Amino acid sequence: MVIVVVRACIESYIAMHWIFESPSIEHRRFRHQVWTLAWLYDRLGLHATTDEGRRKVSETQAQADELAAEVLASPLLSDYTDKQRRRVLKGDWRVDWSWSDQAVRAGFHQKYFESVYSHYCGYAYSSYISALQIRVSATSIDDQRMLG
Repeated sequence: MVIVVVRACIESYIAMHWIFESPSIEHRRFRHQVWTLAWLYDRLGLHATTDEGRRKVSETQAQADELAAEVLASPLLSDYTDKQRRRVLKGDWRVDWSWSDQAVRAGFHQKYFESVYSHYCGYAYSSYISALQIRVSATSIDDQRMLG
């Protein structure tokens, strides 16, 4: 499970690099809004089963509506094509770049990142090789330490 946490840390680092790489505070603020809007839309996609959950959905919808209006009003939205703007306003903050593209901009070597990231994703998504490695490590504490 350490690998899943490492993957999350790497993705967070890359996301923060994307947000804060610009020297312009307005651009950084805009990217943070776009990223936050995507998170709010993700949250709205969850099914609320309690009164508290439904209250939180309502609050989240209000936040998303307010933030979407701010993003829509931003002159920086014009940096995107019409198609990209539609995607941003639906919560797609990673418009036309991949984790690998941004990892390179953040300072990772492309081949290293692609190899490591692919391996980490395999653990997060229970690929066959990760299941095999977990099965093998179950018999030896040394294997568990090495694979961790």
